[in-house]
Amino acid sequence: MTQALAPIARDTDERFTPESVLAVVREFHCIVLDPCTAANNPVGAGVWLTECGLGANWGDLIANAFEDGIAFWNPPYSRGQLLQWVTKAHAEWRLEGVESIGLIPSDTSTRATQYVLETANAIAFWKKRICFAGEQGAKFANALPYYGERQGRFKRVFEDHAIVLVLR
Repeated sequence: MTQALAPIARDTDERFTPESVLAVVREFHCIVLDPCTAANNPVGAGVWLTECGLGANWGDLIANAFEDGIAFWNPPYSRGQLLQWVTKAHAEWRLEGVESIGLIPSDTSTRATQYVLETANAIAFWKKRICFAGEQGAKFANALPYYGERQGRFKRVFEDHAIVLVLR
């Protein structure tokens, strides 16, 4: 059950992923870990963290979950945060085999997006601007990087909603 969210203050990094995007991610696979969420866990992941996702071992957290699934991360977009999160997602895939999908701004002039393009297995550039839950309008375009081995499935699930590039 989805609860209505109040409008977001402009001075916060909280941007709640809209249900329309989450539905596509869930169609790909069940979300068992959200390492970067709010206390009310709006994604509905079985395991979630509100502050320590960068320092946690995602593989251990998923292994302790009661079901198989992926990590979904929608990190803070403020300066310096994005690069830390995309680096973490890549490391969790490379070292722990953690399959994950993120939600980031699709600005290719940033180091974070450039890092994603160099390391992710696939990326989906959402066709329309995403209006985050609680916001009045979309401010920028978004992309969903994928770390995992099921690039074909990722492409099939996301291609009606996004331009999907299989990178490796």
